[in-house]
Amino acid sequence: MTVGRMYLQFGLTDDAERHFAAALKNRRALYGQEHERVAESLHYLALALRTRRDDPRRRPPLESVLKMRIKLLGAEHQDTLDSMDNLAGHLIDIGKSDEAEPLILKTLDVRRRRGPDHKLDVARSLAQLGYCRLEVDDVPEPKGRFAKRSKSAGPCWRRMIEPWPAVFTHGAICS
Repeated sequence: MTVGRMYLQFGLTDDAERHFAAALKNRRALYGQEHERVAESLHYLALALRTRRDDPRRRPPLESVLKMRIKLLGAEHQDTLDSMDNLAGHLIDIGKSDEAEPLILKTLDVRRRRGPDHKLDVARSLAQLGYCRLEVDDVPEPKGRFAKRSKSAGPCWRRMIEPWPAVFTHGAICS
C-alpha cells in the first residue's frame, strides 16, 4: 500500500491529494504523458477528490484516466471499467445521470458477457445503475423518459441482489 492510499484510508484527503499530485508530476516526468503508471496516479488523485462530491476539479482527472486507459489497456479491461464506474459516480453526484447511464450500461454489458465468474462485478454495475435511476426520483413529477427511468431503479437493485446467495454458498467472499 502506498503512502497516498494510507492517507485515503485514514480520511486524510488533503494529504492524499498532495501526495497523488506530486506522484502524478513525477510519473509524467519519468514516463511521459500517457503511461499506465500516469493513469494510475490520475486514478488515485481523482479518488482523493472523491470526498468533495461537487468539486469541479474531479471531472478532468476522471475523464483523463478513462481516455488514457481506453487507449493503453482497451475499452474492456477491468481498470478501464473501474474508471468508467468512477466517472459515472461523479456524474451522478453532480446531477448528470443522463451522462452517467451510458457509461454504466457499457460496464454492465461487458461484465455480463464475461460470464458467471463476474457476478459481483455485474452486481456492482446494477447497484450503480439503480442509484443512477433513483436520482431521477428527486425530480418533481417525472415526465417522459424520466418517469420510465425512475420506475426502473427497483428492478436493477433486485437483480443486483440475485448473485449474493450463490457467492456466500460457494465461499467466494468468506473463504
